Amino acid sequence: MENSLYKILDGYIDRTAIQTKNRKKSWEYGYNKDYDVVVISKDGTIGEIYEINSVKIALPSIPKDIDNHGNKWKSQEYK
Repeated sequence: MENSLYKILDGYIDRTAIQTKNRKKSWEYGYNKDYDVVVISKDGTIGEIYEINSVKIALPSIPKDIDNHGNKWKSQEYK
C-alpha cells in the first residue's frame, strides 16, 4: 500500500494545448476553470501538474537558459 501526499499528472492537459499557450505565455495566474487546475506560474507558462489532496496545481515550466553569471557569493572582509 503506497500512501503518497502527491502525484504527478502526466497527460492531464493535452500536450499541444500546453505548448500553444506556453509559446504565447497566456496561462493566467490563479484558478483555470477550463482545465480545473490552479496555475502558480507568474510568467505565463506551465510545466508539471501535481495533484495534492485532489487539488491540481500547475507549476511553472523549467527555463531553458539560466544565467548564473551574477549569481555567485563572494566573501568580503569585515571592517
